[in-house]
Order: sequence, then C-alpha cells, then structure tokens
Amino acid sequence: MDERPEAVILVADLADDGFHLGLVGGLEHSTRGIDQQLLGEGAGQLPPTLNIPSTHYCATVLLGLTLPIYDGGLRRALEGQARANEARTSAALEQTRDEATREIVGAANRVRTSLAALDAADALASAAQITFDAALAAYRHGVGSITDTTRASTGLLEAQNASTDAYSAALSSAATLALAAGTLGAAPE
Repeated sequence: MDERPEAVILVADLADDGFHLGLVGGLEHSTRGIDQQLLGEGAGQLPPTLNIPSTHYCATVLLGLTLPIYDGGLRRALEGQARANEARTSAALEQTRDEATREIVGAANRVRTSLAALDAADALASAAQITFDAALAAYRHGVGSITDTTRASTGLLEAQNASTDAYSAALSSAATLALAAGTLGAAPE
C-alpha cells in the first residue's frame, strides 16, 4: 500500500516536515556570542630598537558574553507552522492509506466475483459443447433436426463468447487490484 505513488510522496513530505521541525527546534537556543581576548607581553623590555631599560607588567584578559537573541516570537511561530505542516501531512497520509485500503478491498471483491463468473461461464461453455455434440450426433443419425443443431451451435458460440468475456473481466480485475495495491509494474518476488 505504501508503494502507491501518492503514499510515497506523502511519506517523503512527512520526513521533510520532521526535518524542518528539527531545524526550528535547533533555533530554540540561538544566541549571539562575543569573545574578546586581550593579550600582552609579560614583564620585560620595550621593543629592541630602544635601548632604554624599563619594566612593565601585562596581563591576559579573556572576556566572554553570550546573550539570547530576541526574535519576537518568530521561533514559536515557525515551530507551530512546522508542527501544523507535519500534522496536515500525517492526516493526508492516513486518509490516503484509508482510501487505498478501500480501493484494495473493492478490487479484491471484484477479482473474486469475476473469477466466480469465469468459472460459471466455463461450466456453461462445457454444457453448451455437450449439447452441441449431442444435437450434431442426433442429426447425423437422423433423429434430430437441423434447427436443433443450429440452435445448439448458436448456444455454444454464445457460451464461448461469455467465457472469453469473463476471462477478460478477470484479467482486468486483477490488473485493477495490482494498481490499487501499488504493485503494478513491480518485479515479481
């Protein structure tokens, strides 16, 4: 059932909606960081070009500041939209699966009905063949009329046509079932 094209598309959309929801969830802890490092040289001399002895002291200062970004409710709105899209896609997928189930059950019923009709038509053709053979034998032995033989021949032809029609209907029903199940054109296992 999940091989049907519309179901495959909705499953992909559902995965995409889940991905977007994950992205929006990652925005929840968005911050802006500022790091500054002030480095200096230790106690020592001035640059070597000046030969003036001096002593000075330096220190290293590390400063870090992290502030949450104010977005005016945008993250919550995006998250709500992502959840709504995910719920909508999930509902559409469930509806598609329900419709597919109904189509599959209906197609399976039509296959059973057409196979029963095929069996009945084959039995009718078999009986018509026996009737024709008996009418032809009676005509050849002089106890039957040509009219009875012609009627039996017509009945045999109609029964064979009904059998062929029932066979075509059974094949059509089987193809409809394969289409409804999403296996039409799939390689046999």
